[in-house]
Amino acid sequence: MTSKLEQLKQFTTVVADTGDIDAISRLKPVDATTNPSLLLKAAAMPGYAELLDDALKHSKGDLGLACDAFAVSVGSGILKVIPAVFPRKWTPDCPSTNLPCCPRRAN
Repeated sequence: MTSKLEQLKQFTTVVADTGDIDAISRLKPVDATTNPSLLLKAAAMPGYAELLDDALKHSKGDLGLACDAFAVSVGSGILKVIPAVFPRKWTPDCPSTNLPCCPRRAN
């Protein structure tokens, strides 16, 4: 018998909205994202202690920089477990803000 998640994957695209890299690895979504509140939740997990320590060491007491470094570390970990399914290209114009920030699906 297939799980409910496997049944759902037959009809929709499953993505993860979490900072928990272990959960992403286990559930195998096709894409993932996170936000500051989920990064805070991940930071409280014992498995992230080393990432937090490294972020604090390299920030030399700057808590904002430490938060940024932790977010980058978590994001890098997520990228290691999410396959590159949709090739993206960067464009110089963003349709909503005209900033060079928007990923667009490659044609």
